[in-house]
Amino acid sequence: MLTLLRALLIPPIVLCILWQPPRFLALTLAMLWIACITDILDGHIARAYNQATEFGAVSDALTEKIMMYSAMFALFGLGSYWPAVLLPMFIRDMFTDGLRSYCASKGEVVKAFAWGKAKFGLQFASLNAVILAFRLPEPWAFRFNALGNILLAAALAVALFGTIPVLHAFTRVSRTQSGRNTKENS
Repeated sequence: MLTLLRALLIPPIVLCILWQPPRFLALTLAMLWIACITDILDGHIARAYNQATEFGAVSDALTEKIMMYSAMFALFGLGSYWPAVLLPMFIRDMFTDGLRSYCASKGEVVKAFAWGKAKFGLQFASLNAVILAFRLPEPWAFRFNALGNILLAAALAVALFGTIPVLHAFTRVSRTQSGRNTKENS
């Protein structure tokens, strides 16, 4: 249910970012904080009541990514995010999620690690800094915008470490598949 709430917050967040900034940026921050808090609570509640499911974990992660990248690309459209930081971050996430999905389809589930939580925290801090930059006078606006991009670069660095277990899982799955194909062809 909390995942659905976060999903429903995505369109208003994007609209508030794009519609006459900085008028609705305080509302945008409030919605982002609600989404962040419900994301944290969602997992804790599911585990506490023994209601954690694979579908819940996947839909939660997907909703988180859609929310983050919708907001970040909206801010990119306003010139706030540097393409040299945002685009590699996005490509890395899509690549890693693709590998993770492939592994899952072959029976190898790659669980989220602490790297993912650290990445989310840095992305969230980045969004806050970039959004706050709209409300600040110069030179603070420039500094907060730069801070947001630096935080996103740090999130990318952390995320790259989180890619390692996924690559290991992909390698195991590929070797298993290769072994099966060799036996079938013999």
